[in-house]
Amino acid sequence: MAIKSTLASSFTGTIYLFFLQLFSRSITFILNQILLRFTSAKVLGIVSIKLELILETILFISREGIRMALLRSKSGSEGINKKSEKSENKKKENVKDLLNPIKKAVNLSYIPIIIGCSLTMLVTYYFNKRENLNTEENNSFSIILYSIAALIELCSEPLYILTQYYLMFNIRVKAEGFAVFIRSISSFIFTIYLNYKYKKINSRAAVLCFAWSQLLYSIFLFGTYAFLFWRKYLTNKKKKNLDVESLHLSQGINAFIPSAIIEKNEIGEEKKYFFDEHLLSLSITLYIQSFVKYLLSQGDKIILNILCNNITQGVYAFVMNYGSLILRIIFQPLEETCRIYFSKELVSKTSTTSSRQQVFKVIMTILKCHFILGMYFIFFATNYTGVLIDFLAGSNWSKNSAAPKALAYYCVSIPFMGFNGILEGFVQAVAPKKELHYQSRMMTLFWIIFAACCFIFVKIFHLGIVGIIIGNMVNMSLRVYTCYQYLINYYKKTEEKEDIKEIHPFNTVTKKPVVWVCFITSWIICYVISDIIGWETLKQKTVYVSCGAILALISTALLYINEKPFLIELKEYYRILRA
Repeated sequence: MAIKSTLASSFTGTIYLFFLQLFSRSITFILNQILLRFTSAKVLGIVSIKLELILETILFISREGIRMALLRSKSGSEGINKKSEKSENKKKENVKDLLNPIKKAVNLSYIPIIIGCSLTMLVTYYFNKRENLNTEENNSFSIILYSIAALIELCSEPLYILTQYYLMFNIRVKAEGFAVFIRSISSFIFTIYLNYKYKKINSRAAVLCFAWSQLLYSIFLFGTYAFLFWRKYLTNKKKKNLDVESLHLSQGINAFIPSAIIEKNEIGEEKKYFFDEHLLSLSITLYIQSFVKYLLSQGDKIILNILCNNITQGVYAFVMNYGSLILRIIFQPLEETCRIYFSKELVSKTSTTSSRQQVFKVIMTILKCHFILGMYFIFFATNYTGVLIDFLAGSNWSKNSAAPKALAYYCVSIPFMGFNGILEGFVQAVAPKKELHYQSRMMTLFWIIFAACCFIFVKIFHLGIVGIIIGNMVNMSLRVYTCYQYLINYYKKTEEKEDIKEIHPFNTVTKKPVVWVCFITSWIICYVISDIIGWETLKQKTVYVSCGAILALISTALLYINEKPFLIELKEYYRILRA
């Protein structure tokens, strides 16, 4: 029953978190579209790259190791019987023993705050020292506000840990959802108000709007958590029959304060300590791994902050805001489904030759889908990035910045991301622990190569943001190659040697010359029309977009005629993945 309850709670939590992501991303995206018309690339660069890097550095390094360690400890559903006996019938020492697992989690949850205090001072000092070199517009106060916001958010970590421990996802969703709403609305109001009052505001004042909003986010996050747990306390206080969760939360403020843990060993001797040795050791190991993860997840921001000015950083942030939507909407659901499918078919001891062959065919099919999708992004989307940006964000971004060119190069990189997502998904689902450690080391090496490429492209060839995107394509290519090698070796070891060479991504591309001629010709025509007609006015946009739509339909018709057998196969594999 406990397992069933945990599964039910986890499923409910997944639904809660899904709607949290949907709500937060929707409101942020909608308000950002309005704010982009009042915000310069310089301001966006400072906020989305520099200040976000400060926030993520403090939060990620301070808390990630503890969070991962506590996920591997006994959860609320495993270590606690929710329907335990009445507390009044228990001896005091039995009650203490019952609460010891959660005390271990509460005590550990204060480590991120301790680490965060020291890290906040170091990060603030480093970024302020660099900012003081900027004699034009100093954003030191905004840096301090973001650092304080990070520290306040870390103070809510014990409350967050309890929501995870007891699987109280509804509390987390309410707290984070309300805080996101406050941050989005406040940044919107501050920016619009200053623009209305002063007509035009300097970048320092605009950055301060976002900094104050981030501080409000942290305050309301902590405050909402505290309020919701206070309500829990009042509810549990009235209960007569207390389960362990209610027993713990009925202690009020004492439930969140670190306390000594007293346990008896096998011979009856008492042992008193604050931190569990096993969890503490695991946390240290995971802190080291989380630092590597930090480099991989925040690497582009680190490189941008070192190599590029605020305007370039702003354009990159702008491009990522739109580009990441493609990844979330199209690639992420496919990759997650594939991971489950690969794991289900190959990791099981009952894995058969037919199931391995089926997975082989599915991988080939998906890689070919990415090639076909990539053809549309490369040969059509690259010519229409300016029109899209002009429509969504206004002429300030479409004509007075490098955003259209950067987004065009980003479109070229989309197939690389597609291949990487599927092949890495295969490795993560199938590879043993030793291979995963090897993949982590290789990814760290590729990040170093990525950093070197960015330096060469930005500083030597002066490519700016395009150089960063090209560097990322180099990084993705290396990761694709490494995962491809594992895929080949996997099928060799399982004696599935048939058509091994065909697994290579470039062998999945359509081999019909007429299709390639049509797509390449379409790109040339769209490029020429853009120069001749332009897309400044509504009439020009209509003609330009209509020409592209007609050419895309012709290309799609030719693709359908020449790849009809594959499209029929695709429909069948979609049915398999949905099963």
